[in-house]
Amino acid sequence: MNPRLLVLAVAVVVGIVAVLALTVLFGNDDESPRAASIVPVSATRTTVAGTLSSSATEAPTTAQPTTTQPTTTTTLPPQVTQNHVFVLGDSVLLGAANEIPAALPGWQVIVDAKVSRFLNQGIEVLQARRAEIGEGGVVVIQQGNNYLGSEQQFREEIDQTMAVLARVPKVVWLTVAEFRADRADVNKEILEAAQRYPNIVLADWNGVWLPNRVAFTSHDGLHLKRPGANAMAALIAQTLGSPPAVAAGS
Repeated sequence: MNPRLLVLAVAVVVGIVAVLALTVLFGNDDESPRAASIVPVSATRTTVAGTLSSSATEAPTTAQPTTTQPTTTTTLPPQVTQNHVFVLGDSVLLGAANEIPAALPGWQVIVDAKVSRFLNQGIEVLQARRAEIGEGGVVVIQQGNNYLGSEQQFREEIDQTMAVLARVPKVVWLTVAEFRADRADVNKEILEAAQRYPNIVLADWNGVWLPNRVAFTSHDGLHLKRPGANAMAALIAQTLGSPPAVAAGS
């Protein structure tokens, strides 16, 4: 036999034997896959401004509702124990200076009204007459008809007023007639002040005046005619109600 053919035949036989041996030892990956070690990815949660987000797919959960009742604190203003009423105003209220005491039987009424009075001037009056006002009666304020156009200034003056009257149980504050557009800003500040101070009680003069402005006020739409004076006095009386029962001489 040709030596070259003999060597080739031997090499082929050796190769076949080697392949068979490897198959027996390791098998076929398509039919017998190896077991893999799988580590599950755990979900992570991040809370940002109360928003819950998940970084991996997870089974939805239903949060149990809380039954905790909200804590509320209510501060009630002290009660009116004296039948004293101090009424502060400008030229508009001055037009009802006689009608107001007549509309408040059983109340001891002091009216302090002045032409062209601004609120900062009214604060000075309250400070000067604070002892007369006392701490168990009522203060009625009708200011804002004289207004310089600064909401911030008027707001600060309201706060100064209420600081002087901090221990007065009831402060009746009348809105003003919106005879000019910027008087709506005055009323806005008065309404907002009523939210800040529990001892403020609103009396909406603007609401009374608006449908009756021709009958209640003069040609300027502001200063009171007699029917307007009676109406303002009636509004104050309705807001105050009956005076408290007080001991004689108090």
